Amino acid sequence: MVLAALYFGIVADGTDPGATKTFLLRFHAIAGITVLGLTLFRVYWWMFYDKKPGPVPGTPKWRRTMVKVNHFLLISLLFVGPGFGAIMVLQSGAYATLFLGSNIALPDFWEHPLREYHGLIGRIIMLLAILHIAGALLRAMKKPKGYLKRMWFRYSKDK
Repeated sequence: MVLAALYFGIVADGTDPGATKTFLLRFHAIAGITVLGLTLFRVYWWMFYDKKPGPVPGTPKWRRTMVKVNHFLLISLLFVGPGFGAIMVLQSGAYATLFLGSNIALPDFWEHPLREYHGLIGRIIMLLAILHIAGALLRAMKKPKGYLKRMWFRYSKDK
């Protein structure tokens, strides 16, 4: 869903105003709202149900720190990015066009003070996700037995 939000946002940014741009931004906004909801759910799940595994034995402190920083930044930006997007849509009045079927032309989002930050956050999320996936795959190649399985959901009431 994050990839869909990023894709529709990047393509919409390079599209001239009109029906196509409205269509792309509508899906970008829906995907962003979905990402925000799923991120909220994931944090809730971590807090109340998921017993997270400890670090892999023998992992150097610098690597554990990098993993924690990457996770913190990813989760934080998955709140902030969609949050900035929602603020822009609400403050600009674009919600009427995107969600209520109004024929009012979309505003120029580049005039909104949060637009530049919203785009920058999307690019940082892409970079962090690439680093996260690359790190996990490289680590899995060195310690293949069950390493990636550790990342999946585990239901545990006794946290």
